[in-house]
Amino acid sequence: MGDFLLIPTILLVTHVIGNFVSEERNVQSDLYKLAIGDGLTGLYNRRFFTEMLARKMARSIKEKQSLSLLLIDIDHFKPLNDKHGHAAGDRVLESLSKLLIASVRVRDKVFRYGGEEFAIILPSTNMADVQQVAARVHLSIRCHKFAYGPVTVSMGWSTYAPGESEMDGVTLVQQADESLYRAKSEGRDRVVGLQAL
Repeated sequence: MGDFLLIPTILLVTHVIGNFVSEERNVQSDLYKLAIGDGLTGLYNRRFFTEMLARKMARSIKEKQSLSLLLIDIDHFKPLNDKHGHAAGDRVLESLSKLLIASVRVRDKVFRYGGEEFAIILPSTNMADVQQVAARVHLSIRCHKFAYGPVTVSMGWSTYAPGESEMDGVTLVQQADESLYRAKSEGRDRVVGLQAL
């Protein structure tokens, strides 16, 4: 009689342990998504941006491939929040996030970089290509009908070209940030690249 009960007991315990392990994997997966994601927009967060950029830069250098970075800042976002409230600002951020994802290629990665700032890492993308992507993104935002009126963005880009010995992820971000600053100082609602073709 003892052996008769032993096998079902072992099967039951195995099933319970299997369910526990499966549930633990799901919890770990959910925690990982929370750690790398932005809760409002569903995009990757800035912390993951830093990790991803370092990996993409190392790979680009190793494989002698170009890599571009696009920084995007919503123009006059504070007045929008002040006039319509933070819930309206959140809706604009959510809508813009969807537009960014729809406007880039599958291989490109979109991040919420800060409050109203976004970043896009563009692997295997040279200066000419990043200008095309940036123009497409800029146009899609200008043409979109946001719930609270028109929204414009300022954009800055930078590119790593194979063979640039001094380039790293930090430098790429600094150059894109300088380009973004120029776009804003030159009147906003524009795309600026640090390097000229």
